Amino acid sequence: MKPSPKIVVLSIAASSLMLITVFAKPLGIPSELEMLPMVAGAVCLLALMRATAKAKAAGEIPQMSEAQTKKWLVFAVAVVAVACVAGPFVMPSTGVRLPFHVWVVISIFTFVLSTAAVWLGLRMRTRK
Repeated sequence: MKPSPKIVVLSIAASSLMLITVFAKPLGIPSELEMLPMVAGAVCLLALMRATAKAKAAGEIPQMSEAQTKKWLVFAVAVVAVACVAGPFVMPSTGVRLPFHVWVVISIFTFVLSTAAVWLGLRMRTRK
């Protein structure tokens, strides 16, 4: 079942605004306005969560099978791992200068927190 256009637009808007926040310095956004895309992205995420909850309550989102759940979990953890491995190489381009070993520690910490968030989100979604 395909998600509604509203959910797709909110997902893309939230993702884009968060990326704009991360790359605010290279994009030339003044430091006084750096928080605006983050706040707008957070609003989009909250609207997305609300729209998803309404769709789930209306029965528009079917329950995932056990095999689908495991497949989604492996995919999500793999995406998190790739993002965390790429972090020490990409993040210096955002304008933040830290030693490489600090970026590695941050990436490991981010991987652990992100994996926990993926697991918790999956657990909450599949809970009956």
